[in-house]
Amino acid sequence: MELLIPERDAIVGAATAFDQQGFDTFLLKNALMPIATFSSSVNAMPLITFEFIRWLQQNTQYLVPAINALINEFPARSETPILKQTVERLTSAQPAVAAGPPWNDSLIERKPIVNRSILRRKLSDICAGLLTGVTLIDGPRRTGRSHSWLLISHVARKTQGWRPVLIDLDSYAMRLQNLPFIAQVLADRLGLGQLKTTSIGCTPETLAARYADEITTAWELKQNRGKIYLVFDSIDKEEVAPEIKHFIRAMAEKRIRHELSNCEIFLLGANLNWGIVDDHRVIDVETLSEFLHQEVYHTANEINNLGTDPLNAADLRSRINDMVNAVAGKSPGDACFLIGQAITNLRIDIKA
Repeated sequence: MELLIPERDAIVGAATAFDQQGFDTFLLKNALMPIATFSSSVNAMPLITFEFIRWLQQNTQYLVPAINALINEFPARSETPILKQTVERLTSAQPAVAAGPPWNDSLIERKPIVNRSILRRKLSDICAGLLTGVTLIDGPRRTGRSHSWLLISHVARKTQGWRPVLIDLDSYAMRLQNLPFIAQVLADRLGLGQLKTTSIGCTPETLAARYADEITTAWELKQNRGKIYLVFDSIDKEEVAPEIKHFIRAMAEKRIRHELSNCEIFLLGANLNWGIVDDHRVIDVETLSEFLHQEVYHTANEINNLGTDPLNAADLRSRINDMVNAVAGKSPGDACFLIGQAITNLRIDIKA
């Protein structure tokens, strides 16, 4: 569910009426996640609110409850009428949900999800109790590697016991940060408390290993830790510090060695040349490329079936052929982006 600009502004206006401690108390009082889930309480409130809105749009089961909580907290604020209209729009705009398991869904948060057959099969296996450890999502830029988070978090929300945790190294709060900051954010989101590792006298590799050791040990000792999908995104960005990449490799290798139990790790932007030691070849890899015609047809057909004004079979086939022909000769990234836009336009036209 995408928020409109006035809706985001209204949430910002209401939320920034709190200070950090007051906002944390408000979140916990209303059965929402604490600040540590999506940001840090040492950040300024505008940044915390930015990260809160971003997190709400990735974890949409909390979106309407959070807005309703702000309405109840501030019934007389100038933003409240817009917040009420937002709730009305979001609750009336829910698309129909196709029958079947969530990993097969083609429309998530009103966004089309094309292909990802390996990731879908992996999520199906996990939900069946087959824990396998580490999955890499590779492919050229703009093929939708980050889009995979939508599917992963969607499946987590729709199945029992799993919680999605995203560390996006290109997000506003994490871009250009160092390893101690990133490791502490991860520890906060896992509910592990304050880390004690220090960087004094360490090489980047040693520091990464120490943080991975401390987080792994704390996770294994944590009671009622549950099960998580741990997703690292934008890890191939040139701006990401080498020690952060060492840390992510160390975390993946620990999971391969059957540490970090109840934790499935997904690395968006990594491939088999990324340096992860995997002697027994247990890592799963999804390499995204330009969409196949049958993949486009499957997704468009599934979305067409969700519409209140669907196309007939002939018109749908013609529309799909136009999509595919329009991207002939384009780079994989451009082709995927344009197909995504075309399917979104289809979704709007058929009112799905």
